[in-house]
Amino acid sequence: MPETRCEGCTKSLDPITLAQCGNGPKVCLPCVKARARSAQDHRCHCGSQRRENPEMHRIGSRTWHTCLRCLGTARQLS
Repeated sequence: MPETRCEGCTKSLDPITLAQCGNGPKVCLPCVKARARSAQDHRCHCGSQRRENPEMHRIGSRTWHTCLRCLGTARQLS
């Protein structure tokens, strides 16, 4: 059976965490906590654990990069 990795931090998931994920995103508890925190103010608070998405997002004149771990805004470009 192939090893399942967390979608946020790419660490391997244990069978208990994997069973709790069900059909939803496969993320570990620290990444769930990071996503809940970034849902409050839409900013990344991951610090050294930040995994910046190389794709640039754009709405109107605003452009930014997101964090793959917490899905918050990692860097505002304009």
